[in-house]
Amino acid sequence: MFKNTAKELQSWSQRNVGQIKLQLLVAKTVVHWLDKAQEERQLTMEEHQLRKELKLKSLGLSSLERTMIRLRSRISYLRDGDANTHLFHMQAGHRAKKKFITRLQHGEHTAVTHEDKETMLFQHFNSILSTASDRTELIDLAALNIQPVDLHQLDCPFSEAEVWGTLRSLPNDKAPGPDGFTVEFYRVAWPVIKEAIMAAFNAFYRNSCAHLRRLNGNGIQYKVA
Repeated sequence: MFKNTAKELQSWSQRNVGQIKLQLLVAKTVVHWLDKAQEERQLTMEEHQLRKELKLKSLGLSSLERTMIRLRSRISYLRDGDANTHLFHMQAGHRAKKKFITRLQHGEHTAVTHEDKETMLFQHFNSILSTASDRTELIDLAALNIQPVDLHQLDCPFSEAEVWGTLRSLPNDKAPGPDGFTVEFYRVAWPVIKEAIMAAFNAFYRNSCAHLRRLNGNGIQYKVA
């Protein structure tokens, strides 16, 4: 059904719109000829009107061409953006470079290395978040008819069933991380990699995050018997 619709739309576009690039090239070429002729002689009224109409047509065709290119790029990104392709890795690398902080300035001190930036950020937020202030007013949730919610499960360790359920709820062709491994890979290889995955979750739960950045540079080694 969708293939037939796409074919009909393409046929309609050829009949009513035609080839955008060819029309734009012809319009710009004729305008260029008229501009060169205007340098040597006075254009007639018909030539002035034709030049004006072609310039307006060129603007409309250029706008239409940009719209078509933008729509095609969106379709390409929807098709290849989350797949394990060169485009995906270029996007991931671009985001990492864009979000990278080269230096931090606090007063007269400048942090350049990763350790110095980590120390400066920790000291800054620790001075803000670790300072308890006395509350002058309290909110009575019972008076607002708001029932308390039991949130003790948020402090529980990650379970294998919870992680596996999350994997099953994700689309197969999506890559949950910048390493490019899709959800389908995690599902198929789950019996082999589940112990390592759960060890990583448990380490994260115990706040053992010293080497967390290595998750962006992991790899798989294949052993051929």
